[in-house]
Amino acid sequence: MDTIDKIILSRFTVNKGNPIPVVVPILFLVFSAGAFFNGVHFSIVFILLFAGITCFMIRQGVETNLDNMNYRDFTSIWGIKLGTFKTLSEADYLLISKTAKRQKVQLGPTTLSVDFQDVLFDIDIITKGNRDVLIYRNYSRESAVQFANEVAVDHDLKICEKTSEGLLWLK
Repeated sequence: MDTIDKIILSRFTVNKGNPIPVVVPILFLVFSAGAFFNGVHFSIVFILLFAGITCFMIRQGVETNLDNMNYRDFTSIWGIKLGTFKTLSEADYLLISKTAKRQKVQLGPTTLSVDFQDVLFDIDIITKGNRDVLIYRNYSRESAVQFANEVAVDHDLKICEKTSEGLLWLK
């Protein structure tokens, strides 16, 4: 009987966020509210409201399956993932890299503007061929290194971290 303690990590899904700027669905929702209060036909209001909510629900990401050595870039609409699987070349090593995610919040045209910058740690599978695939994204470096160690042990891969000085081999 197998124990439940050992989980083999082979399927990964990473959400890269919404490709549509936030202002687009907000405009749809504002227009639908305006149409509702100005007595426009209900079907037009419903279409505008549905389009606004749909814009909020769109996501892009990458899904990877190391057992079958394939991946797909997908677009998810209402939880349904659209995209075709492609063959992944042999995995060479895991790369841990630090990326900055910028967000800008502006209240009014010129009144107040605030920039937020979050640091994300990405783990990519570097292949010997056609594509490097993102398999994990987290705000914590420790969690990313622990996850990379688990995947490296399961799939017999080396781990490399990209630093400002260059590449640092962890394993």
